[in-house]
Amino acid sequence: MNKIPFFKPAVVLLFLGLFSTNQLAHAQMRGMIKAGINGSTLRGNSETDYSSIMRFSGGVGFSFGIGNGFRIQPEFLYVVKGAQAEGALEVAGVDDKVLIDATFDLTYLEVPILLVYQFRSRGVRPQIFAGPTLAIKLDAQVKFRAVAGGPEFRETDDSVESRDIGLTIGAGIEMDVGSERISFGLRSSLGFSNARKTNPDSPDNPPLYNTSLGLFAAIIF
Repeated sequence: MNKIPFFKPAVVLLFLGLFSTNQLAHAQMRGMIKAGINGSTLRGNSETDYSSIMRFSGGVGFSFGIGNGFRIQPEFLYVVKGAQAEGALEVAGVDDKVLIDATFDLTYLEVPILLVYQFRSRGVRPQIFAGPTLAIKLDAQVKFRAVAGGPEFRETDDSVESRDIGLTIGAGIEMDVGSERISFGLRSSLGFSNARKTNPDSPDNPPLYNTSLGLFAAIIF
């Protein structure tokens, strides 16, 4: 598979990081611990109908003020994406295909580099954010069982690409609760890289892209 589409966005991410290093060294830094629920599915022109799955996500982030309400915020998140689907499986000794329910769990280390704008207000402080995202595959598992019942099977899914380049956008609020500063928000992540490796034996397989929508909370320190 041609790897150039992966290379260019990765260079952009690296450039942004290096370009900002000098400014960030003199900026006010804040750390945060984040946790939330992530709903995800796979989009594309596939004949298979994919439905969403809900999984935990969490990690850490660092926020650097750059003035006029703007902040640069790199994050390092553990995220499980994927989808559910129904399909038919050929089984030796059985004339008809067996209908199965399958769940794809795609585990990533996701690294968004967000540009955050926080509105100036007292009490509750709204914010919006967007930025490029690099996701590195940690694991990919598929679980399946017959629709009619029976044991569940699990195996590693080797057809999943090792990286995913995408875009994260969202909005949230920040507030002070006692002596703690916390934030809540909603974010969406859109993958632009084919999540499935190109199979030369199945050239007609359409590309699939990760799509997720999540709720998160964070403690800021």
